[in-house]
Amino acid sequence: REFALKVAEDPENNKNKTREELGLKAFKEIEIRSGVSGSEIILTQSNIVQLLGLPNKGVFRTFTPAS
Repeated sequence: REFALKVAEDPENNKNKTREELGLKAFKEIEIRSGVSGSEIILTQSNIVQLLGLPNKGVFRTFTPAS
């Protein structure tokens, strides 16, 4: 979304530029951003799995019904 908005500001000049060339952070993984008490909080999948001690790959199933 950020990238699309930045390109839309000046489509002719920004068309083939990278995120970094447009002044945006490099994309590594999906982030949930929030501003709390004036501080920016960023949650990522890797933060959450580290906190919960889960594997950081694919889909994690916590319940599998009996066959």
